[in-house]
Amino acid sequence: PLRRPNTTTPAELLFFEELCETLKDLTVRENELAFARQTERIGITLDNGFQFEKLDAMTIAGLKRAALDAQSVIEHKARVLTQQQPGGTWMMPYDLTNLDNWLFRAAVGWEHVWGDLSSELLFPRVYIDASGQPLSGQRRYTLQFPPGQLPPSRYWRISMYDLEGFFVDNPIKRYGIGNMAEKLEPNSDGSLTIYIQSQSPDKAKEVNWLPSPKEGFFLMLRIYQPEEK
Repeated sequence: PLRRPNTTTPAELLFFEELCETLKDLTVRENELAFARQTERIGITLDNGFQFEKLDAMTIAGLKRAALDAQSVIEHKARVLTQQQPGGTWMMPYDLTNLDNWLFRAAVGWEHVWGDLSSELLFPRVYIDASGQPLSGQRRYTLQFPPGQLPPSRYWRISMYDLEGFFVDNPIKRYGIGNMAEKLEPNSDGSLTIYIQSQSPDKAKEVNWLPSPKEGFFLMLRIYQPEEK
């Protein structure tokens, strides 16, 4: 459990209690031990949980403020982990792992739960079209891969999300498309066209259809074990 039974910690400080209960099960790196011991002055311990009862009023007030301020700082950082997206291009985040930049680590955990090395996984995203307009199910899009230019990787998959980050329900129950499960149909010249729209492009093209919602959405292309070029 992330909280002690019958805890008396105020609701505004429960983050610190949950943090300390989690720390009991984690291995703290040797070069972080000194800092971890310093945090005992604000009630955070590695082995004995959150020592709220030992704190004075000023420290408690500071921790309540810090818990709120930190969320704002981390949320801002999470929005700028990748570069701004030019019209119609895909934002390409690289390594979302970092042992020494704690704010970066926090922002990755806040938005992505965890991150992978770029040698294992790349996941470019796209939110706007070539004209700079947000992607919308009111329009029809095609994504074209020229002959011989599919994502250079062992596996790849394009996933469809609504603006809240959830998969999009659709008549054919398809939430992504790529070379993992689907048998896509190339064009006669070897190129590949993906149809991205809310309505069927027609029965013959549905094998390459990624259904969109009727409103806004974004796409994420996961490239597993990418090749170096």
